[in-house]
Amino acid sequence: MRWLLLAVFIIYAWSTPGVYLWPHALSPTVNGISLAIEQLARLICVVASLQIMLTFLSKSAIVAGLYYLLLPLAWIGFSPERMAVRLSLTLNYAEQLLEQKNRFADLLGDLMQAPESSGEQFAIEFNGLSLVQAVFLMVQLGVIALTILIGNAALWN
Repeated sequence: MRWLLLAVFIIYAWSTPGVYLWPHALSPTVNGISLAIEQLARLICVVASLQIMLTFLSKSAIVAGLYYLLLPLAWIGFSPERMAVRLSLTLNYAEQLLEQKNRFADLLGDLMQAPESSGEQFAIEFNGLSLVQAVFLMVQLGVIALTILIGNAALWN
């Protein structure tokens, strides 16, 4: 994560046009540093949110949450069940690979090969949404829709 943050900072600070921080051709720009800090803050918020989610939720709760978020897309022909099963299988396969504690080169080699079919049954359990969760989900979807509408209105003005 440190290397990603450093790379993002360097890319934004030194490649954004603007007023140089000091009078030299290899100087970062004030605008670039401002944009870099803004982008780093966004990235840190996303990573912190993901860490909180992975800490407090089980794997099945994460898959169920994604399923419920994708459920409205079933109206246009998208299958949230297939996406949930694929995510769950991917998480299981990733856990198996990480438990083996292989070298990085071996891990890449394993990723390039298709996993062998074991023929075992796989089931995902979805509990229904509570009233509070359903209301919270509808509020979130409303805020997303409002954000899109405001963005589109600003685009056309």
